[in-house]
Amino acid sequence: MSGSVVAQESHLSASGGRISVMTLLVAIAGTAGATYLAATIAAGDGDNSPVSESRDKFQSQVAEINAGEVATLYSSGISNSDILRISPAARLQHVELGNAPISDEAVAALSEVNSIRTLALSRTQVTDAALPGIAGLPLLETLILNQTEVTDKGVAALSGNLTLRELRLRRTETGNGAAETAGQIRSLRQLSLSFTNVNDAGVAALAGLSELEELRLAGTDVTDAAMGTIAKLTSLRRLDLENTSLTDSGLEQLASLSNLESLWVSGTQVTSDGLGKLRSLPNLQLISAAGIEGESNFVASIIENPGPLHTIYISPGLVDADVAESLEQQDESLAVRVIGQDVTIDLDE
Repeated sequence: MSGSVVAQESHLSASGGRISVMTLLVAIAGTAGATYLAATIAAGDGDNSPVSESRDKFQSQVAEINAGEVATLYSSGISNSDILRISPAARLQHVELGNAPISDEAVAALSEVNSIRTLALSRTQVTDAALPGIAGLPLLETLILNQTEVTDKGVAALSGNLTLRELRLRRTETGNGAAETAGQIRSLRQLSLSFTNVNDAGVAALAGLSELEELRLAGTDVTDAAMGTIAKLTSLRRLDLENTSLTDSGLEQLASLSNLESLWVSGTQVTSDGLGKLRSLPNLQLISAAGIEGESNFVASIIENPGPLHTIYISPGLVDADVAESLEQQDESLAVRVIGQDVTIDLDE
């Protein structure tokens, strides 16, 4: 998949109406892909797509970085040669280079800048060869390698890291090996292994991540058998299980996640009855449920009594404009996001 989100969703203000309808058109992915994209837009998976810059701007950026005037590098067009001009003594802290034409050579240079805390390299030419250098960054807290060529072998260099709080490996050729490595990074708060080769055995390796707040496993081979492990991760606030083999039996095991705020189960085998049992979770604010069995009944029950929910993702045709308009006049805010045909998405996730 290539491209980027080119449409903007409608956001509710804190004092906004009860319901806002956003529709999404996905040209390539089909229903399952569209569902995942919609939820990704809401929760984010660490990706931003910087706009293109001129050569002069790149040179100016590097000069400012080397002078200690800026601590952030945010670019999709910067090249290896530009990165190689950055001084190891720079005070650079946040580097986001999604889509940039950079390779391991540039990352090796960045790995000499010990002040870096955030390194986002999605859809770059980075490979396993870059990981040992990255692992040596003493202050690194966020590492985003979505849609790169890294594998379990490279990710293993991160084992036992003491500072990393966020690791994202979506759509890489990683699997249970990467999960095992992640399980040894006890400082992790956010982990994305969506659309990788992870299965139940990999999830079992995450059992020690007692402080984990976000876990993304969409599009993996995870089944109900992994839910026992996930249920013990009681610090979880965001859990993405879309397009997995999850059923009501597995979902029921998650009732212990009292801190859970966002749950994505679109494209799974759960039913409205099973999902309804989790609505008693005290902090649950967002549910993605497009395509589940009995979806229309579930949506109707939420419209009647949303409780603490403020966002739901659903299939098209379940909420019409008249209903939306009438609900908008009510006091509480509920955003209903529909996967449909009014807004164009160019896939980049």
